[in-house]
Amino acid sequence: MPAGEVSAGEAGDVVGDLFDLAETSPAAAVFEGYKRVEDALTRRIAAVYDGDLSASDASELARLARDLGIVTGETVRAIDGLEVLRNLAAHSESGRVMREEAGEYLSLVQAVLFTIATWLKPDNPDSF
Repeated sequence: MPAGEVSAGEAGDVVGDLFDLAETSPAAAVFEGYKRVEDALTRRIAAVYDGDLSASDASELARLARDLGIVTGETVRAIDGLEVLRNLAAHSESGRVMREEAGEYLSLVQAVLFTIATWLKPDNPDSF
């Protein structure tokens, strides 16, 4: 498998450990889930792009990935939503994230990671 790629099987199980973490530390699970989205985008982009990605957050990376044909506009919107939810968790007045909320967030993270790992450009089925 070329550098930067993740198999669909790996993408499907990449957050399983975070569901366990969400039981004891829901906020930490949310933050780690967001980081995994950033990391997955960085890996996929780095395989086809030479620019500096170190200062980019997930939303910026998602837009670049869309421009490179790695993800769709729908995936960009999903990642934007993940960032909003992550920021709400980080800056909530109560400072608490409930286990159920973290579990729902991680389900979204898992879907986004699967999309990042498996998206094929319509005009080039070998682009994955």
